[in-house]
Amino acid sequence: MSDKNKQGRATTPIAVPETNPNQVDVETNQSVAEMQAERDYANQLVGRIQMGQGIAKLATVATTIDLKRIKDTNGYKHLTAPNEKGELATVATWEQFCELIGKSRRTIDEQIQNLEAFGQDALDSMKTIGLTTQQLRQLRKLPDEDRKIVIEQLEIDTSDKESVKEAIIDLLETQAKKKDKEIEKAQKVAKEFEDKLATSENAVTASKRVAESKEAEIRRLNEELVKHQSTKPSDLEANWLEQLKNIHQGMQAGFSKDQPVDTYKRCNAIHLRTVIERMWDAYKGNPPETLQREAATVVVNLRQDLDSIADQFGLFEIANGMSEDGFTPNFETIK
Repeated sequence: MSDKNKQGRATTPIAVPETNPNQVDVETNQSVAEMQAERDYANQLVGRIQMGQGIAKLATVATTIDLKRIKDTNGYKHLTAPNEKGELATVATWEQFCELIGKSRRTIDEQIQNLEAFGQDALDSMKTIGLTTQQLRQLRKLPDEDRKIVIEQLEIDTSDKESVKEAIIDLLETQAKKKDKEIEKAQKVAKEFEDKLATSENAVTASKRVAESKEAEIRRLNEELVKHQSTKPSDLEANWLEQLKNIHQGMQAGFSKDQPVDTYKRCNAIHLRTVIERMWDAYKGNPPETLQREAATVVVNLRQDLDSIADQFGLFEIANGMSEDGFTPNFETIK
């Protein structure tokens, strides 16, 4: 923007509202007057109670309304009144005010909660038919719809006090039984979850123990194999040993996808069974210890691989389910 335009532009001053000291004084005086009026109201209530109208008056709905007003407006603050010893005491908190009139804060607050939950007329009717503090507390915990039905019934007719009281008590007992059933159901669900968790933890522990046992057996067999590898076998024994080692090496390679198809054929369980059967026949059921140990090592490794696959894909659980359905899977190939 050019300097010329800046000079030619009119500047509008911002209007600042003027403060009227008299108005501020009026509002302050009005607030102070209202606070004093509420304090005087609270003082009168304390006076009525302490002058012999009785603590029992606190049980009336009208007195509860007065107490609610005093609490909501903080009319008890800075109130000075004689305590039970006749000494002047200045109240700073709601709890101190309740003690000044001879009741605990908890008791007064509960009476106010009843008033807010049921209203003046219904609460009057409840006291008329003789409901206890415990029963009022239970009514406050009812679902809104049930509590509304009780209030409407009390507003309609309380001429037959006993019948109305019995109906309310029946309702409370029904709700209590319903709540007990819900708690029992929740506890049952929690117990079932804990049992499943414990079963799962036990299964994991057992699986770890089996795996550790298998690993220990494999280590032992490998150590035994190393001890006997220094003994030079015969040509026949060397031939069988080579076949077993080929199968063993094929399994240790993890059946790699890079291996040719015939590698899979050489390393499967059927081929292993055939080799071992022929070897046993060749030695008339008593092959050399070196061949026995090599065959045992191959079988243990194969079984470990099969167990690992079953655990990984949950095949044992599937097999168990099949058994429950009446179908018995054949595990002969992995025994």
